[in-house]
Amino acid sequence: MTVYGLLCALALALMLAAARKNTRFDVWIRLSVAAIFLALIGSRLLFSLASLVMGDMTTPLQILYAWDGGASMSGAFAGIVLAAFLVERHCKVPHGFLMDQLALGMPLALIVARLAEIPTGMGMGRQVDTPWLQWLGSFTDECHPVFVYEAVWAIVIGISLLLYLRRNRHPGDMLLTFMTLYGSAQMFFESLRDDFHMVIYYIRINQIAGLIMVLIPFLIWILRLSKHDRKRNDFIFPCLVMVVAIVLCIYQEFQVDSNPNLLKEYAIMAAGVSVLGTQTILIRNKANKE
Repeated sequence: MTVYGLLCALALALMLAAARKNTRFDVWIRLSVAAIFLALIGSRLLFSLASLVMGDMTTPLQILYAWDGGASMSGAFAGIVLAAFLVERHCKVPHGFLMDQLALGMPLALIVARLAEIPTGMGMGRQVDTPWLQWLGSFTDECHPVFVYEAVWAIVIGISLLLYLRRNRHPGDMLLTFMTLYGSAQMFFESLRDDFHMVIYYIRINQIAGLIMVLIPFLIWILRLSKHDRKRNDFIFPCLVMVVAIVLCIYQEFQVDSNPNLLKEYAIMAAGVSVLGTQTILIRNKANKE
């Protein structure tokens, strides 16, 4: 039992508490049990599989050694979404309803989980090498406090979801919007980190997870848009924009490891992930107008 573990449990509890509103009590209880169980399984499973590929595990059975520590927030997220999907089907709840309920509490959970990294020493980034940004690392040994950036961005996500709440006409879109905003930013934040958590051959698993979180909503909304009589260019151009932005982000990931002018390289990467998120949201808006 650790302080970090307790705070992560608190984060999950807050998310589930936020999902209680407008949800039948019996459905909420099933959702809570399933989400807690599958979040633990998902977080441990993804971390363990990454460790197995890296050679940090000598046997697959070590996946079961939860007491050794090690978890993945991306895996926990996947487990929570799976729990919502299964409970919706089992309780005959409209598809997407529970996912949206959980999405409203996810920013709050994310804030707590990121700030929980303070006593662990996790969440630190690269050295702050730009003079006018030195104040950012004044309390973190001159390193970028990435966990603070992520907590602040979670506040932005929460406000964005609340603003979108009244305009949401499609169950499940709240979750997809969260995935878009969180996943695109996570690709950038993970690049800022300076640890070896879930890194395989210099590839950060959480960056790949962030990209997947953006691509899933984009494809869903593109398919929704395709159900209407649209011109081919309405699909080709957004897809080309996404491909170019992804290539740019991958290229910049290599650049930040070889170019001393990190401010410039990270500015370009930030532009790339912003295009990914913005283009996906634009497709959502266009698809929902039809």
